[in-house]
Amino acid sequence: MAMNKRVEIMASIDYLEAVAILEVMQLAKIMSCNSLVIESD
Repeated sequence: MAMNKRVEIMASIDYLEAVAILEVMQLAKIMSCNSLVIESD
């Protein structure tokens, strides 16, 4: 399943990472995954 999302050009790295995590969590919900491990810098 390919996904994409358009964000503001001047978005901070922290914002982009938060958006990516949110998208992964939504995808996991669709796929009925009830356990995730998320690592960040």
